[in-house]
Amino acid sequence: MITGNGLDGTCTDTVSLLDVHQTVLDIADVDGGARGRSLLEEGDENEYLTEYLGLTSWSERKLHQNGFDDQIEQYNEQLRGYVTQSGSYGYQTQDEFIATDDESVSDLQHRLDQLVSELDIRAVETDNDVPDEIKEQLEHLGYA
Repeated sequence: MITGNGLDGTCTDTVSLLDVHQTVLDIADVDGGARGRSLLEEGDENEYLTEYLGLTSWSERKLHQNGFDDQIEQYNEQLRGYVTQSGSYGYQTQDEFIATDDESVSDLQHRLDQLVSELDIRAVETDNDVPDEIKEQLEHLGYA
């Protein structure tokens, strides 16, 4: 939610975190070249790909340190979902593909597969350690 002078109305569109970033840039009157669209403007119906890319190495170590070794594999799986222009949503779980409404599961899964095949997926270093000072700050804030 954003409130302030000159801001009114609501947005019921399916949006992305990138859209929130662009909206904040617009409110601040900053040109940041963000990829999202401003939520202050009339929305256009888009489709969206959602992704969960698994655990960070730091999260994996925390699970291990806290005795949850048996759950690391479960949470370290890449999962994706797809939101249609009309707002229907289908997503992967560890066991199956689920649709949230009457949209055809096979149609949603097929479109998700198409979108994923178009991604430029690059292998990256998986050792993404968080510096100690950042860990301390996160722990102080209750995030770690």
